[in-house]
Amino acid sequence: MSSTDFYVRSAFIDNIETRRRFLSDKDIIFYDTVNKKLSNYWNVNVCDYAAAGVSEADFNKYKNIVIKVLDYEEAKFVYTNYSETTSVARWAALNLKYKLSDIQFLPNKVIKQDDKIDIQQCIMRFVFENVPFKKKPLLAKLRDKYPQFNAGSINRQLNNLLKLRVLEIDTKYKTKPFIIQGQYFKNYFKK
Repeated sequence: MSSTDFYVRSAFIDNIETRRRFLSDKDIIFYDTVNKKLSNYWNVNVCDYAAAGVSEADFNKYKNIVIKVLDYEEAKFVYTNYSETTSVARWAALNLKYKLSDIQFLPNKVIKQDDKIDIQQCIMRFVFENVPFKKKPLLAKLRDKYPQFNAGSINRQLNNLLKLRVLEIDTKYKTKPFIIQGQYFKNYFKK
């Protein structure tokens, strides 16, 4: 996941309006005050709430709010850290419980790395089928013809092909350094 996508998704789920679907403002205040009172009275998952000065009804209300807090934290984690195996089912369960259907839960788009062999074949096919170009105009034409590839990837693979002598810079005329088929073009090019 890209870091910008993570920050956009976390800012959305941390929004006050989204939080209020799980916990009202009164619930948050009640949770904080009771939590402070109970902080020193826990012993191995058992709380002596009477010694802390909390009634049984307030303690039961506190336990219900704790479940909502945990659900909210789970929703934040599931929404910001998407994985196909677990996130969809967990989000669906939270959706049923808290009616979150209007929030778009789109999985993060996995950006596929450009396959270098595909890019190299496209560059070689373009050089094979067209008249020679200088390097910068060739890059511009390749970017226009193959917008699905990243411009930096095209440039990198063109430089790799020049290093491997699959493509070469024509030295016949000093003022016309065209990119032409190199010594090893036939070995690499697949028609």
